[in-house]
Amino acid sequence: MKQIYTLLLIVLIASFNSVDINAQELVELVSSSMQELEGNTTARVNMPRDNAGEPLKDINGNNLALLIIKHNFKNFIIETAITNEGIIRKPGETWVWLSPEEYEVVITKEGYIPFTCPMCKLEALKTYEISVSDGYASLEVVAPNAKIWLNERFVSDSKYIFRLKEGQYTVKATRDKYHTKEEFVSLKASESRVLSINMKPKLGSLKLDLKQLNVDVYIDNKRQNNLVNKSLPLIIGDHHLKLKKEDYLPYSKDFSVNESQLTTLNIDLVKDPTILMKKYKKKRNFWLISTLVTAGVGLYAHTKGNSLYDDYDNATTDAADIRSQIDTYDTLKPIAFGAAGVCFLAYIINGSKYKKAKRKLKLNPLYTHNGGGMSLCYTF
Repeated sequence: MKQIYTLLLIVLIASFNSVDINAQELVELVSSSMQELEGNTTARVNMPRDNAGEPLKDINGNNLALLIIKHNFKNFIIETAITNEGIIRKPGETWVWLSPEEYEVVITKEGYIPFTCPMCKLEALKTYEISVSDGYASLEVVAPNAKIWLNERFVSDSKYIFRLKEGQYTVKATRDKYHTKEEFVSLKASESRVLSINMKPKLGSLKLDLKQLNVDVYIDNKRQNNLVNKSLPLIIGDHHLKLKKEDYLPYSKDFSVNESQLTTLNIDLVKDPTILMKKYKKKRNFWLISTLVTAGVGLYAHTKGNSLYDDYDNATTDAADIRSQIDTYDTLKPIAFGAAGVCFLAYIINGSKYKKAKRKLKLNPLYTHNGGGMSLCYTF
């Protein structure tokens, strides 16, 4: 008995579901008046043919007329006295060849009330046209990278095509860091419209106060030009700044921009210590080589002069020539040793400057994204 009650309950539930389905509201098609397209030769030129290749005719052997049905819906059936060979479907329209004696063309579609096209008296090889609509309007909304809302209900991102009944609607587009854009749309049955929504970003501005000139400025990895004493409009939120200048350390910093506010950054770039190090190292090495060369010249003059003194004591006829050479070396020796002393002093000075630049390099900061610093140490 319990099993019988369960079976009855299932049957009742199925019955209720069946009632709900059948009770759905059916859509009613509407049409314009049928009209003849005077001077149109489509019916003559495009007449379909049967399997034998002969022009298709009605059961009485009469030539056919062409009815072009323009429509804004798909997946429907057309019932006429002509076979399916007399029906050609195209985007947005269907060609139906009819007997001049045809009095009824019926369109059937699931969820729609069967529709009978209002007919006029047809003539063979004439072309007629009628527009049939399901009463819906087509609204294509384009809002790049935005969220699309219809009557406060989220629908899609960036782009959507609505099929809506005649009436008034509120279309809204929202996007992070952009001003919300709302449009009020009034649609008529069978209307087709494209709504493009251009949203305005929420902006702040940035001003750079740079102590150096001719600095290469990059914001979010995009190079910026002509920023001297000017403010740059930027979309609100976080951004990344990068500065480059020859002979200076690179600078980078993350910063934020608020709506309708000016953000000012005061930046003084730091000289690259490696430039000074290379400069003083090059000078130090030059003066070291100069010291060695001039000292070598002085040592050579001293040694050569001393050796000539022995030759001079034993000289006879060439004594005057040897004495002249001795005087030359005696004159050159103090000059060379003096120059060596000057060069050695310059070597010491530039070597000291090189060491100072190297110590400074070890303590000099390298800027990070958030404007902080890291110690920098190079080995040479």
